[in-house]
Amino acid sequence: MMKRYSLLLLAIAPTISFSQFWTQRTDFPYAVYSPYGFSIGDRWFSGGGVTNIVPLALVDSFYEYNSSTDVWMQRAALPGLTRYGTRGFSIPSTGKGYVVCGWHNNIPQVQLDDLWEYDPIADSWAQKADFPGPPRYSLVSVGTSTKAYAGLGYNPWYNDWYEYDPATDVWMQKASFPGTARQACNAFVLNDQVYVGMGASSVGNGTSVFYNDLYRYDPPTDTWTQMTNLPASARASSYQFSTCDLAYIIGGIGFDQFGNQTMYNDVWSYDGTTDQWAQLPDFPGLPMNTGTSFSIAGSGFIGFGGTGFEPFSWVPDSLTSAFWELKLCEVISTSIEEQNGMELQASWSGDAIVAQWDPSHPYDAYRVYDATGRTVRSGRVEQEGRSTIPLDPAATGVYLLHITRNGNGPVVRVMLSD
Repeated sequence: MMKRYSLLLLAIAPTISFSQFWTQRTDFPYAVYSPYGFSIGDRWFSGGGVTNIVPLALVDSFYEYNSSTDVWMQRAALPGLTRYGTRGFSIPSTGKGYVVCGWHNNIPQVQLDDLWEYDPIADSWAQKADFPGPPRYSLVSVGTSTKAYAGLGYNPWYNDWYEYDPATDVWMQKASFPGTARQACNAFVLNDQVYVGMGASSVGNGTSVFYNDLYRYDPPTDTWTQMTNLPASARASSYQFSTCDLAYIIGGIGFDQFGNQTMYNDVWSYDGTTDQWAQLPDFPGLPMNTGTSFSIAGSGFIGFGGTGFEPFSWVPDSLTSAFWELKLCEVISTSIEEQNGMELQASWSGDAIVAQWDPSHPYDAYRVYDATGRTVRSGRVEQEGRSTIPLDPAATGVYLLHITRNGNGPVVRVMLSD
């Protein structure tokens, strides 16, 4: 039976509410540097790292953070070797978290290539297929909706890139990162596209080199595209997360104007749809680096790591357990206004929403949200005053269409019904 659809367009007051404010949350149970972490649903898990650099003191503790109660709860420790410089990721299709690689000891050097899977329901770990590249630490790893990607890192520096399929427990080498081999990079996911950039390496005399570039990896085509550089000082060991359809970069280590190593507390947002950066108010706490960061339900969280370092070295001279939340956005209900004089109009073609508006308004991007506030489609408009937005013909229910420039623009509620 063929379905018929009607399209109900109602102008509404701005429905997508954005806010930016920091709140200090309950400290992690102890000060720790270079831990791993991953999010599963609305929970965050963090473990490993070091509590002292000289002599090296590694820990195997593992904790869950409940953002609703602001409470840390200890969970089953990773059964593998203690480690730091390890990276974590989660894959929504599995409902599980993963940690990969790391550094176990300095003397003798013991670098790792193992992969572990954490089941939050059973509170248990299972070892999976080893990472196929050379052992390393300070790599990057991210999960998309069904797979994960990992690479780069130190031992000394790499730019290789691998895909992990949890359904088959198989790694596959992919196109290498096109930038300079490096460690301590930023990596995040927007619309199932992977972004990697920044980080550090060194020249022949051991002097650190920092980067502010950014590349986008497209999993279906296995290709990389260079994007707009971070319009700020080059850096490594920053905090990063993505939420509310934007990515955020916070702080890190780099050089000041005199060539001395320094730490930052600036905050930047990145819009993958428009390839644009925007600076936000600075982080209000002490500058930190090499800690953990994640996002849950419109908020970003950063914490732990080092708050200082020895001169001409990345070795921290002080560690912290501080933990902060940055509240960023929420989708809220608003009263419906009259349709008369509506700036944005649309029609349903059967498989797409055709949006039209006054071409004198230079909107350049769109987002379609479902009733829960989740983005179901986003992209750039094709021409002034008009955009055709594909949508599943089988979709029914209420959606929000937001046409924007620099995040601002009109919103309409779109109802598809039989």
